[in-house]
Amino acid sequence: MADPTGLAPSDAELVDRAHSGDAGAFARLYDRRLSPVYRYVYYHVGSKQDAEDISATVFARAVQSLPRFRGKDCSFSTWL
Repeated sequence: MADPTGLAPSDAELVDRAHSGDAGAFARLYDRRLSPVYRYVYYHVGSKQDAEDISATVFARAVQSLPRFRGKDCSFSTWL
């Protein structure tokens, strides 16, 4: 869904949309946060393949755990 203001939705807005069942919203969160997660993991494991596998696991668990995310306590990127 296009934002009428022309601005990209915040992570909090995308999380709210994902909570409502909008798979596209979680896909946007994934696209937005994959690179930082991958870099963090790669720094710690030093293997491209392992970093890709672990990053995929992070997002698989995140989508399953999204109902437990409490945005009032922290940002999505911190929680992730």
